Amino acid sequence: MRERRYALGLVVLGLLWRTLRFASNFPFSIDEASTGLHFLQRGVTGLLLPLGYAQVAPIGFLISELGVERILGGSETALRLLPWLQGVFAVFLFWRLARMTLTARSA
Repeated sequence: MRERRYALGLVVLGLLWRTLRFASNFPFSIDEASTGLHFLQRGVTGLLLPLGYAQVAPIGFLISELGVERILGGSETALRLLPWLQGVFAVFLFWRLARMTLTARSA
């Protein structure tokens, strides 16, 4: 029972950390700004081409981000929404994976 509380506490801590970072609305890093420029300069077919500014990103992520940008606009909060949601999902996914593959104490 104690292990379960620790695990739940770590999940809550992970979610809190990701949410605080998202809500802090830090200025874009150079990588985020460089990737964001592609949404202004290219359409969907343009994102299929190699990216400039020494950037590499999965095509599914780029197209999803372009969709968010078109729907919600190009603000920093809008462009960070999808990575935040993916991070929240990853915390739950890793928790479940740990519970399935490790002992209760290790997970």
